[in-house]
Amino acid sequence: MSPGWAATSATQRGSLHERSGAPNQDAHRAGTSPTAEFAVVADGHGHPRYLRSEVGSALAASTAAAVLPAYLTGITHALTSTAILDTDGLEEALAQLIVEQWRAAVEQHLAEHPLGEVDDPVSVYGTTLVALAANESHLLAVQIGDGDLVLVTPSGESIRPFPADPEHDGVRTHSLAEPDPVAFLHVAVIDLSVQPVALAFVATDGFGTPQVERNWWEQVGRELLDRFASNGITWVAAHLPGWLTEPAAVGGDDTTLALLARLRP
Repeated sequence: MSPGWAATSATQRGSLHERSGAPNQDAHRAGTSPTAEFAVVADGHGHPRYLRSEVGSALAASTAAAVLPAYLTGITHALTSTAILDTDGLEEALAQLIVEQWRAAVEQHLAEHPLGEVDDPVSVYGTTLVALAANESHLLAVQIGDGDLVLVTPSGESIRPFPADPEHDGVRTHSLAEPDPVAFLHVAVIDLSVQPVALAFVATDGFGTPQVERNWWEQVGRELLDRFASNGITWVAAHLPGWLTEPAAVGGDDTTLALLARLRP
């Protein structure tokens, strides 16, 4: 069954990482389950103390890709079959589930690839996570740490559902690996009959940081929507890696973007 959305994602290794020989520490997933489409990016922390951050970001992306579609199906059923008006409990439960599943994946990796003496082994997998999942009636938005999550209405207006965090200054960011990540993991359940969304995208901070315009995300949202409407998802997917080349080269950081676009009926 088609969920009524198309998805794609791409990444480019940052120029600073290319010069230093560091790996691309971003991860991304975009695809479909039987009931929902998803788009996910994660950004492993670049400091040397996070020596397995590229593994942490890969585990974050795979966790979100597995958890969000299934959870969205349950939320949709709950919201359409009962008189639930307040989704705070559902959102908090999802935040807890993501953290639990990611930490379980990290513990499994540690069991298979032991570390030496480290005070907090989980911390070396530090990563952000920005993710979307959507079906015909609802959209899930999830974020911890820096990066960008933008919803674009059918008229081309761009909306950021989560407030900017003043603690994200290009050096500091919240992380799945911190002691209490649930407190900083934002989750929103969006009823598409109330807030129509034609396209949504998530990006690591390597995409937004080099942008010149203060509200760059508004223009990017309009352009992505126009390009999808004019050319379709296959064309967008083919060109997306090229669109990431300049910010990765100019900003120097790994640059990753994933998007969902609503198909016409």
